[in-house]
Amino acid sequence: MKVRFLGKPVAFPQAGTEIRQGNRRMTVTVWTKTWCGWCDEVVDLLKSRGIAFEERRVTGNQDHYDEMVRISRQSKAPVVDIDGHLLIDTDADEVADYLDKITTA
Repeated sequence: MKVRFLGKPVAFPQAGTEIRQGNRRMTVTVWTKTWCGWCDEVVDLLKSRGIAFEERRVTGNQDHYDEMVRISRQSKAPVVDIDGHLLIDTDADEVADYLDKITTA
């Protein structure tokens, strides 16, 4: 389901646990490609931890691909945005380490 916020379309994230830092809710967006094992592992990690996120599949979606390249300045996936902190061409271990760091801080 999509809604508009400040004139821009916004997709609701998948159901799950919100990441919070203090009283602030953090958002998670993952750009993935089809047949990408690293992408699947990152998505599985987020699901296993019950973290709400939005997956943007770039394969076959030029808008999502262009957005991923624009924000990461490269074309490899996965790219994970956790409340503005980018993990570029990442893997599940790096994402897990970052999540552990911010949730224990």
